[in-house]
Order: sequence, then structure tokens, then C-alpha cells
Amino acid sequence: MFEDFKIPEGFQKVDDLNVLTKSGDRTSLYLFKDDKIQISDTVVSKERKGSDGQMHTIFYIVCSINDKEPKPIPFGSFRRFPKDIEAFLPKSTLMRDLYHGSDFERKKLLAGKTIKVAELVEGEAIDWDKSTVGGPYVYKTAKFPVFVTE
Repeated sequence: MFEDFKIPEGFQKVDDLNVLTKSGDRTSLYLFKDDKIQISDTVVSKERKGSDGQMHTIFYIVCSINDKEPKPIPFGSFRRFPKDIEAFLPKSTLMRDLYHGSDFERKKLLAGKTIKVAELVEGEAIDWDKSTVGGPYVYKTAKFPVFVTE
């Protein structure tokens, strides 16, 4: 499925995966309950202008969702966690593993696997449109995916 993946225009293949130890952009894709995500080992990046006016490198891992055409999915999709983390992490061993680590470690953990969104849990998320980096933070209600290994 991933052998024929062509990197979309505007993206670059990431060969030095050590850059993932310092990545952390919040860009993510909304996922739904029962979504099945097949994850490749291909990492790509794209430059994007942030709300701060600066250019940011966004890192993606190529995935297929529900057996559809593979596409780059932001790493931020695999590190969305609510404010009340203690009530959330016990829901899945995989979620605990994803929480503790960098995108580099998330890539090693996820590449070549198929995971599923077991449920969506409501919780408090930082509203980045109304907050500043470093605080004070304003929160909004959001839904967070709980991933399990298929």
C-alpha cells in the first residue's frame, strides 16, 4: 500500500529522523471513533506560517485511514491529550506510551502498525486562538481519540 506513495507537492521526505526529537507543532487531524489507521514508516515535512507570523516545520507520518489512499498525517494527531491527563491515560497502554516521548519515539512505536480509535473522550484542551505560549491558557471542551493497537 505504501510502496507507491508519492510525496505530495510542497512536502519533503525527512531522512534524518533525529529532528523528531525536537518537534512539537500542535497541528493535528480530527479522527473519529472506529477509524482504523495503518501507519507507514515514511516521514515528511512541510513549512507553514504560524499564527505568530513565523514559518514552522510541520512533521507528518504517512498513513492510510480506513483503507483509503495514503496521505501525510501530522504527528500532532498522535499526541493530543486533555488537561486532566490522569483520567485519560489509563484508558489505553498505547496512549501512555504515546504520552511519554518525543515524535521520534512515537514514530518508532507506530511505524508499520495498525491502530484504531477505540473511543473519543471529552476533555479540556488549550484554546490556542485565545491563549499565549507560556500562559495564561484559556481552555475549551474538545474530544480526544483513545488509540489501541489492532
